[in-house]
Amino acid sequence: MVGLVLFIILEGLSRFSETHKVKLKPGQTLEQAEAQKLVGIEMIRALNGFFQIALVYIIWAIVQTGLGNQQGLGSAFTTLFLLGTLGITYYYIFRMVNIKA
Repeated sequence: MVGLVLFIILEGLSRFSETHKVKLKPGQTLEQAEAQKLVGIEMIRALNGFFQIALVYIIWAIVQTGLGNQQGLGSAFTTLFLLGTLGITYYYIFRMVNIKA
């Protein structure tokens, strides 16, 4: 249920691009602002996909734990989840900062 709600919210944010307002900085062109907006939408879609994969793994781990085949999510889940989330975010922020006209 949480995954579905998260998917709907993030997909709605990426579909309705008029919700993304990009302020022009001094010396920034309209094309650069539009490119930053598109990269931001790509970031939301990438994070949405990553979150959905993580939620599928969490559900699978819960079932396996219930069946007695596994002991929780595993020791590396939190680290990998944080690295994945921050890695995706930093990658797209780096792309936004380096946009040239």
